[in-house]
Amino acid sequence: MNNPAQEMLRELGADELTWPVELNSRELGKLRVPGELLVYGRLPMMVTAQCLHQGMEQCDKTTGVLTLKDRMGKIFPVKNHCAFCYNSIYNSVAVSLLGLEEAVKGLSPLMLRLQFTTENKAQTKAVIQSFSDGFLYGREAKLPVEEFTRGHFKRGVE
Repeated sequence: MNNPAQEMLRELGADELTWPVELNSRELGKLRVPGELLVYGRLPMMVTAQCLHQGMEQCDKTTGVLTLKDRMGKIFPVKNHCAFCYNSIYNSVAVSLLGLEEAVKGLSPLMLRLQFTTENKAQTKAVIQSFSDGFLYGREAKLPVEEFTRGHFKRGVE
């Protein structure tokens, strides 16, 4: 995302956009096109052709979540999309900007996005409550998961 890309988006009629998760807070502060900022969610790491579900067992065309474990023992959720026979592999931990409310507010995003992918109903409710406490009500809030990442917000892409 650079100035010419932003200008092109404006010329094509974009009034707002979802800010790139690859940018750090300093880079986000330079954007000219208003937009929403992802403050919670598992980021897709890879899309695979060929259904993992079919490779492991007989495919029953049921969308679901499988997992992959890497050599370090990290568990990566894999959401299969049976209608099109592909998978989305998500990061082992979610991005969370909870606790960085002042830095986020300083960027003046139009909206904040909580992106749910593999969470169940109880987990979704707990995350919404935590972010409501932190971002809407100014209360001290803790994310209801043990591990998370700040993504590129503080360091950017290296």
